[in-house]
Parts: sequence; structure tokens; C-alpha cells
Amino acid sequence: MHILVVGVDYKSAPIEIREKVSFQPNELAEAMVQLKEEKSILENIIVSTCNRTEIYAV
Repeated sequence: MHILVVGVDYKSAPIEIREKVSFQPNELAEAMVQLKEEKSILENIIVSTCNRTEIYAV
């Protein structure tokens, strides 16, 4: 089993990039469903705030 972590925050990316990879609250559930439909993803969670976006997957 592998753990995948992908993210950007205010230290690693300018606001223009963070805005492109951020999720609105109403988009989070659908994004997690789409990730889980990938055959290699068993579980996932997305953390998206004004300063960071992180995706954790197993």
C-alpha cells in the first residue's frame, strides 16, 4: 500500500496557482468521488483552504 500526498500552499505557490487548484466547498464531495473511481485509489481526502490545497490518497 502506498500513500500519496500532493499539495500547494502559500509558501510554495503564488495565489494564481493556488486559485487554479483550489476546491469550493460544493466541489469537494464530487472531486473525492472522482478520485475514488480511479482503480488505484482506495480512499482519499482533500483539504482546501484559502492558503493551501492538499490531496491525500491510499
